[in-house]
Amino acid sequence: MKKGLFIWTLLFSFFVVSALSETKRFWKTRNEKKSSREILLEIFKENGGESWIKKDGWSVNNEAFCEWYGIRCESFCEGGECELDVVEIDLSANHVTGKILDSWDFLPRIRYIRLNQNNLTGSFPSSLERTKIKQLDLSHNRLSGSLPLQLGSDWEQLESLDLSHNNLIGIIPASIQTIQNLRNLDLSFNDFTALLFAEDNYDAITTCNLEGNVFRCPIPEWTERTCKAVCSENVRGPAVWPKEAVMAVILLMVSFPLAILFVIYLERRQPKENQPYQPLSSSDNPFE
Repeated sequence: MKKGLFIWTLLFSFFVVSALSETKRFWKTRNEKKSSREILLEIFKENGGESWIKKDGWSVNNEAFCEWYGIRCESFCEGGECELDVVEIDLSANHVTGKILDSWDFLPRIRYIRLNQNNLTGSFPSSLERTKIKQLDLSHNRLSGSLPLQLGSDWEQLESLDLSHNNLIGIIPASIQTIQNLRNLDLSFNDFTALLFAEDNYDAITTCNLEGNVFRCPIPEWTERTCKAVCSENVRGPAVWPKEAVMAVILLMVSFPLAILFVIYLERRQPKENQPYQPLSSSDNPFE
């Protein structure tokens, strides 16, 4: 009885967590479809566009967003019809402030993002994982929090990743090492404390910089030699959990009581075993 209750509770909790996560993603993609121009205007509004050093063309009244400062577009043709769309955003050293946008997946053709040397805050945008980015430079900002555990697992085209000089903490995930086309990696001068790279050197990375972090020992020997990585026995590990793990724990705590009630309901509905058969007496028979 107790073993069955425990198994049913775990299964039900897992189902609730998965269902809530997928529902959130479904409704986001269903209800928040935005054009490239709308996303650019959102960046301008939320990231202090009026105070930018250069903002030529950035206006609600200007439909030609491909001519705005820092924006580069290319023509894409499909079914005999062609359209211009954003492939590059370069607003580096332009006094871009505020929380970094997390709607990058609404720019399906974005390949190059350079927002370095600004004053952006917030956590690493999870929406970037759903892009086909080639070069990403968010260095010299004030980003905080941890990186997604599977960061880079879908970045087949990424060649350069620079998140240096921020306030990022926790784990540098092993998935970064598996990015096949990655050539330049700079995660220096953050507060990372755990490095999950494999012992085998990844020869594709030609430039690697992990200095300015202190990792928990041991770390792969090649990272000390090639990436200037430093470790210490006094480091206890990541200071915080990745946000995916935090969300999973919260959802599990919420769903656990519901799971117990659900299992108790199922148990009560099951017929009792080994109960002897008792025929109806004449007084209990409704047909007499």
